[in-house]
Amino acid sequence: MMGPVQTQRLIRAYLDEGRHMEALVLAKKGLGLFPEFILDFELLLAEAYVARGELSDARRVLEASLSAHPNETRIQQGLAKLGD
Repeated sequence: MMGPVQTQRLIRAYLDEGRHMEALVLAKKGLGLFPEFILDFELLLAEAYVARGELSDARRVLEASLSAHPNETRIQQGLAKLGD
């Protein structure tokens, strides 16, 4: 079994290769497998949603994450990229 860092790297590789559905599935699995890295996996999940054109789902993930991590600039930047 891969650890959290290896899983994140694989998700990143999937995104870079245009394998967005695989990235999405693995990011969701990562949320459950590695709760101590939840923020990282939430950001990757949102990125996978954006890559698939599912902007409302990306916004939902980021907004939920922001409520748990209100001072996290990466979340705020992700929301800003999505616009209104």
